[in-house]
Amino acid sequence: MNAGQCRAVSIALILYREPNLIERFFSKLKHFRRVATRYDNLVANLLAVVKLASMRLGLRAYESTT
Repeated sequence: MNAGQCRAVSIALILYREPNLIERFFSKLKHFRRVATRYDNLVANLLAVVKLASMRLGLRAYESTT
């Protein structure tokens, strides 16, 4: 594999990885019932719930398993 091919492969992996991470994040976010059903009428309230759910998902990665 020459340098041009190696660069093309690494760029293709980056372009694949980013949308995949975003898609998986939204899939996990939909597990929160309030976000999935959109109970909130105001956009600000829905955004607040999405932010709280996102923080909870982010903190889950740092949770202790012991």
